[in-house]
Amino acid sequence: MSVNAIIERLAFYRHLFLTRKLRKKQLGYWSIDSQEKVALIIGNGPSIDLSVLERLNSKYLVSFCCNRFYLAYPATSFRPEYTVLVDKQMVEDFGHEIHSKSNTPVFCGDAQLASENKNSVYVPISNLQAFKFRNLAHSQFIHTGSSVVVSALQVAFAMGYRSFFLLGVDHSIPKLKSGSKDGKVEGDGFHFISDYRSKRKWYPPDLNSIDLAFDLSCRFIKEHKGSIFNLTPNTQLETVPRASLEQFPELFDGS
Repeated sequence: MSVNAIIERLAFYRHLFLTRKLRKKQLGYWSIDSQEKVALIIGNGPSIDLSVLERLNSKYLVSFCCNRFYLAYPATSFRPEYTVLVDKQMVEDFGHEIHSKSNTPVFCGDAQLASENKNSVYVPISNLQAFKFRNLAHSQFIHTGSSVVVSALQVAFAMGYRSFFLLGVDHSIPKLKSGSKDGKVEGDGFHFISDYRSKRKWYPPDLNSIDLAFDLSCRFIKEHKGSIFNLTPNTQLETVPRASLEQFPELFDGS
C-alpha cells in the first residue's frame, strides 16, 4: 500500500471517529420537549425590523437565526436561542467567528469546525441526491436545499417543533457584479445587516432550487400535521403560505 493510500485511509477512519463522537452530542437536542412552542426561523433579509424582534413573546417562540446575525447584537436587545450555519463559504470565511460571537448553540454543517467549538452541534450534510426534507432524529444527514433557512427548518423539526414561522425571508436578489471565473460575485444589498459579507466574494443562491426546497418542506410539514407561514412583508417567496404579523397577536409579549 502506498504512503498516500495509507494517509487517505487514516484520514477516513479519523473522520468516522470524529463524526461518531459528534453525532452522540446531537442526541440531546432531538429529545427536547418542544410541542408547546413555535419555531421562528429568522432570515437576514432587508425586511427585518429589529424593533419587531424585541417585542416577540419568548414564552411562546423559540428563535433560530442564521449565519452572521450576531452582527446585529449591538443594535438590539433581542437574542435568538440557536444559530444555524451550513453554507460552505460562510464556514470557510466566518465559521469560528460565528461560533465565538453568536452566544448560542450553533448547528454547524462542518464536522471539523464542530469538533473545535464546544457550543457547536454537528449537522451532517449531503447534497449528492435531489432535495428531500429529512428528520435528523431519524436520518443520517440533511440536504440543505441551497438555503440555510430550509436547513434550520429541518433542524427545528428534528427537535420536535411542528409549527413554524419565517421572518426576514425576502427571497429577492439585486443585480450583482460577477467577481471571478468560478461563479463568485461581489457586493451585497439583500441583508438587513450592512457589509454582511465583509467585502468577500461569494456564490449567489440558486432561487429555483430554493423554491423547490421550500415547496417540498411545506408539503412534508403539512403531511406531518404541522403548519408553516412566512410572515416576511413583501416577500417574493411564493411556495410558502403567507401571513402577516398582525394575524398572530400571540407572537408578541404585549409590552
